[in-house]
Amino acid sequence: MRYLIMFCLMLTGIVNTVIAQPMKREKIGDNILLKLPKAFKPMSEEAVMDKYESYRRPSAVYTHTVQQGVDFTVNISASQWMDGDHDLMKEFYKSSLYSFMDSVVFLKDEIVTINEQDFAVLAFVSSIKAQENAIRRQPAVRQFGYYFYTLFDKKTYVFGLNAPPKDNEQWIQTAEDILKSIKMKKTKQKADDRGL
Repeated sequence: MRYLIMFCLMLTGIVNTVIAQPMKREKIGDNILLKLPKAFKPMSEEAVMDKYESYRRPSAVYTHTVQQGVDFTVNISASQWMDGDHDLMKEFYKSSLYSFMDSVVFLKDEIVTINEQDFAVLAFVSSIKAQENAIRRQPAVRQFGYYFYTLFDKKTYVFGLNAPPKDNEQWIQTAEDILKSIKMKKTKQKADDRGL
């Protein structure tokens, strides 16, 4: 029995070593500092234009250099929410996922505080069925997503990690490491904005 316990402890240490990824510091815009795995690099403008519709293009997109289909995005927009509306915002984004996807299974659904900033967190595995009238039958597209939403400096920030669902345990850990590293600072107001 003692050997079984020792083996399990060793195996846990090996798994944790495999999951942990070396991180690098990234600055996004003027007010976001976070850490991303070193294997992420900014996605080329051409790739961003191919993957995202122009009116929904993220403010920043990073892609994994080794594992295909793994991206990290940041969307920044003027906020329609009041400070402290994280619960309401989370429910809104949650219901929009149900309307866009054929199937959504939530793995995380919570509000967390990181570096004195509240974040709504949704982690999920989703699928979109192929069109029934398609000439060639395609399997459903399955995706793992880990999104964190926050309100800051009168703006809404949406951070998202997308990956194939088969490795979601690894990517949950990576997304949580990114989330824990986020630091935000208020942007300096220009004199024109203050009416001076």
